Amino acid sequence: MRTRNKYLFIILYFIIPLQLQAQEDKSIELNYESVLMKNTELKSIYSEIVKDSFYLYIKLPKNYYNENKNYPVLYLLDGDISFPMATSIVRYQQYGNHIPDIIIIGIGYGTMMNDNEINLRGRDYNLPEVERNGLRGGGDKYLAFLKDELIPYSESIYRINSDDRAISGHSLSAQYVIYILFSEPELFQKYIASSPHTINSIDFLLEKEEAILPRLNKLYIKLFISHGANEPTGLYGDLVFRLLEKINNRNYKGLSIKNKIFTEGSHFICPPEAMSYGLKFVYEK
Repeated sequence: MRTRNKYLFIILYFIIPLQLQAQEDKSIELNYESVLMKNTELKSIYSEIVKDSFYLYIKLPKNYYNENKNYPVLYLLDGDISFPMATSIVRYQQYGNHIPDIIIIGIGYGTMMNDNEINLRGRDYNLPEVERNGLRGGGDKYLAFLKDELIPYSESIYRINSDDRAISGHSLSAQYVIYILFSEPELFQKYIASSPHTINSIDFLLEKEEAILPRLNKLYIKLFISHGANEPTGLYGDLVFRLLEKINNRNYKGLSIKNKIFTEGSHFICPPEAMSYGLKFVYEK
């Protein structure tokens, strides 16, 4: 009898902890379910111009389906990484009544969801007229994609105010924001350029600005441009000041500019700050 009790004790000693561990593992598994953001959609668009597909991350205002009105739209370059950041920042700023309800559209490659996808920002945000790392980009095709495919597509399925478009980018994509401003200034009314990486393109961009002078004088545009004090000055600060000096000397009537330097900002500390201050500036009345 004692032997049976001994074996029973040994069995229970090992089995009960295993059962508890199984229950514990089950509870842990239940805590890791997929999380979906409210009023968020994921779409894919194929560009006949670029000959490639893009992911579209879309955030609609809370009352989008309960109201019958058009909304401002914010397009995000580097959308795979900038979309989650922007949606949170927008929500905070709306709590403070700094910005209105807007539609957010992040344009990406799917790299934040799928390791098999390839980030092709070096192709799309590089300019064909400028050589960078021995390569020339497809920025002209990407701009045509934005103008002739993405924007018409977005405005055909969502209630977007076509007179209130904003675009935002950081580093290489911020360079591309400047490129859009000096190529197709009518395409957007609000531009946010965080730490634009223009070391290879500054001369070309200044030439573009000179050619676009008559068109810019007829528009009302807001430009927020920033960099961090801890970023390499020769790569960012000096070039931003050179760009701003040229623009300010023009005295554009309808171009409102805000330049901000983040005191302790390094290249990958600046994006949230630039998004916060940039949104506040371009949407304030």
